[in-house]
Amino acid sequence: MSEEKKCWACHKTLVGGEKYGLCSNCINKYGTPVVTIGLTGLALGGRLLINNSSKIIRATMKIIKH
Repeated sequence: MSEEKKCWACHKTLVGGEKYGLCSNCINKYGTPVVTIGLTGLALGGRLLINNSSKIIRATMKIIKH
């Protein structure tokens, strides 16, 4: 007996090779907001690293010296 894969959000049976465990409707519903939040987080994190790079380098050097 083969185990059918189901969408984790709506529990529809998946046909084909959906690699995220979501049907096409749920990918459109949940995937886009998650990607948007992820890209925003990367942008803010990158800006934080650039603004504080000198402090990060100094702290790393102190740790290496000890």
